[in-house]
Amino acid sequence: HFLFFLYAFHAAISIRYWFAIAIDLIGLFR
Repeated sequence: HFLFFLYAFHAAISIRYWFAIAIDLIGLFR
């Protein structure tokens, strides 16, 4: 259970990280 929670937490951070980069790129090329 702990390993699954850790994996989900890491995935959530990665998604937010890449989403922030995508927003910056969109704002840059807009």
